[in-house]
Amino acid sequence: PAFSELTGYALDEVVGQNPRILNSGKHDRSFYQDLWETIVSGNVWHGEIVNRRKDGTLYTEEQTITPVRDDSGEVSHFIAIKRDVTDRKHAEEALRWSEATAKALLNAPDAASLLLDRDGKILMLNQVAHRRLCATVGVPAGGDPEEFLGRCVYDLFPPELSANRRERNEDVIRTKKVSRFEDERNGIWMDHAVFPILDAQGEVSTLAVFSYDITILKRAEETLARSLEDERERARRDPLTGLLNHGAIVNELEELLRAPTSELGHYVAMVDVDGLKHINDTYGHVVGDSIIVTVANALEWKDAIIGRYGGDEFVVILPHATSDEARRFQASVEAILKRVRVHDPVSGLEIEASASIGLSPSGGKNDTTTALIEQADDAMYAVKRQRHEDQRDYSSLREAI
Repeated sequence: PAFSELTGYALDEVVGQNPRILNSGKHDRSFYQDLWETIVSGNVWHGEIVNRRKDGTLYTEEQTITPVRDDSGEVSHFIAIKRDVTDRKHAEEALRWSEATAKALLNAPDAASLLLDRDGKILMLNQVAHRRLCATVGVPAGGDPEEFLGRCVYDLFPPELSANRRERNEDVIRTKKVSRFEDERNGIWMDHAVFPILDAQGEVSTLAVFSYDITILKRAEETLARSLEDERERARRDPLTGLLNHGAIVNELEELLRAPTSELGHYVAMVDVDGLKHINDTYGHVVGDSIIVTVANALEWKDAIIGRYGGDEFVVILPHATSDEARRFQASVEAILKRVRVHDPVSGLEIEASASIGLSPSGGKNDTTTALIEQADDAMYAVKRQRHEDQRDYSSLREAI
């Protein structure tokens, strides 16, 4: 594996070990404290670290450390994408000392390397840079690299890119400081480093430019980011219905109540599936789950935020809804459920799905998530009690007749 090649440790030597076994002693406590505080707080850390191999030699690696959260939203572990940049660091260090060294380093096999004068004219370039410049200007790459010598590099780029590169290089000349940046063109990501080379008077005489193709690294980071985002989203979802789960719907309501527009008012609906225990006991959990999904589908409503609050309960947030709109939502759900049935493959029966819905309006600044849900829950149970009383009165009337 790449880790073993980089560090000299076999995987069974490091699994379960503290990463400090790679500590080189080149960074002080504040460096690691800053790194740790960044990732523990849930943020991505990107930078370079000097570590020590098993044989004692030092190497420099560029790292992107991404926190991974568990189902409760807490950081549970970390994923690090690493790249060995030791050769590049050696090259960078050498460039600080002499132009002769810079010329020798233009033969670096994995970097597009250019030596420019103050005006951007190409003084020297390696084969990698030659291939990239040929691709930029749209000519075959089989020629002699010297065909670009003396040409202004800014004339070879599209206008917007040319202006950007000129500005960066002029900034390096003015400040005498190294510039590092990344960019993407036509799906190719490059990591660029521009180094000032000083003459005997201490003025910038030439610029050494190194460009590394980091497309594979970027794609790995993007894949990881998408994977983590998908994982975070799955952690917020109820696996049966695909709706927000208990924690996520509560968080949505809390955020809505904290929003500046919360005084406009919202409605919260508590929806309880009627007779789910009886359905599970009589027809089995497969039919019961189908009933739950049927009710969940009936809750779809414009701008509604829907979550499965418990086994047979849903919370529906109706942002900025009026009383009439909330009642129309309730009527829509009831009408849909009257029309649909769930088929029991065992008995062949068509099972009716029904739900009781309680509504609770938000009243202003002092609303809390707990209070609104409890009020909606009370309203929902009031609907159930009224339905039972109506059924009892109807039964009594039939007996009297």
